[in-house]
Amino acid sequence: MLKRVLFWPDVYKEQGHWLPTLKWADALHSAGHTVRYMGILDCKGIINSYKEDNASSAKYEFLPIFQNMYPKGYTTESSSDPNERWKTWHIWAILYSQYFELSDENGDVVDSNIEFNLPSGARMPSRDLIEDAKSIWMAWTQSNPNIVVSGYFTSLETLLLYWIYGLERKNEEEEWTPRADLNFVISTTYLRHPQDDPAIRARVNLQSFSRHELHKIINMATEGIISTDAPKMTLQQFTQPLETFDELIPCPREYEYDHYKHGFLVHYVDPCITKELSSSAQSIDSEGEPINWPQYIAKENIIFVSAGSQVLDYEDKAKNLFHSMCKAMQSPQLKDCFLIVAAGSKLVNSPEWKNYDKSKILIASWVPQRKMLEEGDVKCAIIHGGLATIKECVYFNRKFVINPLGKDQIDNALRLKYLGIDNMLSMANVNPNTLLDAINRVTSDYRLEAKLDKLSEVFHVLEDEDAKEPAFQNISIKTGYKIIQEILDAQDVVPLPSSQGDMR
Repeated sequence: MLKRVLFWPDVYKEQGHWLPTLKWADALHSAGHTVRYMGILDCKGIINSYKEDNASSAKYEFLPIFQNMYPKGYTTESSSDPNERWKTWHIWAILYSQYFELSDENGDVVDSNIEFNLPSGARMPSRDLIEDAKSIWMAWTQSNPNIVVSGYFTSLETLLLYWIYGLERKNEEEEWTPRADLNFVISTTYLRHPQDDPAIRARVNLQSFSRHELHKIINMATEGIISTDAPKMTLQQFTQPLETFDELIPCPREYEYDHYKHGFLVHYVDPCITKELSSSAQSIDSEGEPINWPQYIAKENIIFVSAGSQVLDYEDKAKNLFHSMCKAMQSPQLKDCFLIVAAGSKLVNSPEWKNYDKSKILIASWVPQRKMLEEGDVKCAIIHGGLATIKECVYFNRKFVINPLGKDQIDNALRLKYLGIDNMLSMANVNPNTLLDAINRVTSDYRLEAKLDKLSEVFHVLEDEDAKEPAFQNISIKTGYKIIQEILDAQDVVPLPSSQGDMR
């Protein structure tokens, strides 16, 4: 039976949290399911840039939420660590979304047919909060999902959706039970410690609230009542449903410590090497001129340098890396090489690049990274160590140096070292000479090359599985799509109630 799938990879525009899910979305779409995404306006560009080949419109419908709390441009203005970027505001919007309903149950989901009914005696929240709460309710009502694939960094948000929309009962005398036609899946786009599960993540976020606010959150989510009285359940009981959701880590198990043991609901799956997004703006160089990418991808011996999609999160470190590599290009060691730097739309406009020899260097606002790694003659990539970029380098079997700038990047580099691929250069040691040494090491060490070849083969086996005809697929290989499809198929095995009854 065909189903409805809703993806919500992250509240914020962390591109690496969104892109892996597009591979699963494609497989589900090809199987006939209806796929939608929801998110803040900054994330709309990611989904709108993902199109069918030669198509002018986005492949998947995007449902905007929280426009008042997170207006377009919020991500750039609040550049910071994701843990610092997370705010408490939208939690209340999710909670208040439960008080919306259609005046006419058979009518359209339009403003004139929507009512907001608070419990008796409850204080009316601000107008902006009401509007953002309505955006969540409308996105949920319009998508009416059978499965929600959310992100690890939206664990608390997913928990609230479960309590508010994921339970049912036939009558007031019965207990609330999980809906048979709705499941939740967590997508964890980084390699976490076994103890840092989604329930722990939710509890960490809940520490941002006072004791009375926490009581109110639990009461609203589980009982629908607006009260700061002590709730009927403990915090552990409140977050326990997150321990029952399947969790997908879009990375092969082979790229992980052997001693890390997760529960049976945690699945290492395909690496999810998504196709290139179409750039919404013309890519320009440091002179403000548009870039003809086929001309540059055809260059020989490319040195490619990137600090990831969120370069402003560590601007000073990234600039030091870029300048050091530009200076290293003056070395005879790289006389036959061409440097391409993905500097981002802000840094590319800086006058600080004007003194470098542009015959050997391109400073770009945006680089078609996947195409570059797949088709270009890339001698070496120097990357920040985000998991998505590492996976692309491994999949396309490119020699690369990791210069961790923050977040989980040093952990990713240490995992490679554990596998015998010692290609890390610490930020404290970055200068032209150390970069030259690192490039020489990763391009000449045959043992490192053999280890990378082996890991790349593993990535290909998993990544290419879903593209095979069903008769030729390996039943022992689990991909994200296969697991989601199994969950959806199981919904048809469970007999649905004759009457849907009340729904939270």
